[in-house]
Amino acid sequence: MSTEEQPAGAEVPELAPEAYPGALLKAAREKAKLSEEDVARELRMTVSKVRALEADDYDRLHSDTFIRGYLRTYAKLLGLEPEDLLQAYKQARRQAGLADDPEESPLKINVPEPTRSLWKFVLWILVLLAGIWALSVWFLGNRQDPVADSAMVDPISELNTPAPAPTSALAEEPDIEQELEEASVDDASEDAAEMAPTANTETTSAAALTGSEPPAASSGAVEPLAATEVSSPGASMNDPEVLDQLRLTFSEECWVEVTDSRGDVLETDLLQPGRELLLSGEAPFTVKLGNAGAAQVELNGERFDFVPPVSGRLMTLTVN
Repeated sequence: MSTEEQPAGAEVPELAPEAYPGALLKAAREKAKLSEEDVARELRMTVSKVRALEADDYDRLHSDTFIRGYLRTYAKLLGLEPEDLLQAYKQARRQAGLADDPEESPLKINVPEPTRSLWKFVLWILVLLAGIWALSVWFLGNRQDPVADSAMVDPISELNTPAPAPTSALAEEPDIEQELEEASVDDASEDAAEMAPTANTETTSAAALTGSEPPAASSGAVEPLAATEVSSPGASMNDPEVLDQLRLTFSEECWVEVTDSRGDVLETDLLQPGRELLLSGEAPFTVKLGNAGAAQVELNGERFDFVPPVSGRLMTLTVN
């Protein structure tokens, strides 16, 4: 009993009363000798929903998405072809002047866009490479500074080295005194001998005061500081990421869709009573509920209170 797809703008043929989805389901149920309670028990739905489907009273159901799911499941239970039943439902909507596609069909959004994740991955790789390059340049620059300091110490130590001129001048003084007064040669020699140790003592003390040991100590103190500064960025990069825990429990049948702050769709499904859903991600979470009054929400172990709408239809929560 399959029906061909009608082109847009074409005249829609009227359905006979027995060709409506509800009439087809009721006839098949009675033929299978099943009661409304039997169907409700098998499909895990209320008897009122079964009666609404068989009476084509779709206003008593939640949305077009739920109606299509109920019709498909009911058809499989009775051995009918689901596509034929959905085609009859679609034709009935056209005959009633309704659009083929509902305003909101959240079940179609079940996979996150791969392009956004790919760009995010590439961006993290570029940031990581830039950080490694900056650390390498900074570390190599600090390794070259002690070499430059040691090269600058050598000329300073050479300038501070005492010249041997005073010793030679003291050695020549006895010769000058010998030319002036031969009688005082012995005295001048003794004076020169006494002054020579004094000059050596002054030379030794000057060398001790101008030695190169302090610059060596300062260059040695730079290396531990550089090592300490280099190790700190590496430690911050290894901090683990802490994710938030979202728990959902349902007392009745409810459709749910959960998205975290990164835009990733964590779950989208039609859940049955008694189901419990535990998800991990980054808060705030965007939670869409088809039957908000049947849901209980907890974030990181704390209950998230909200007031469901009076009609009990679709509700969107921001859980933070």
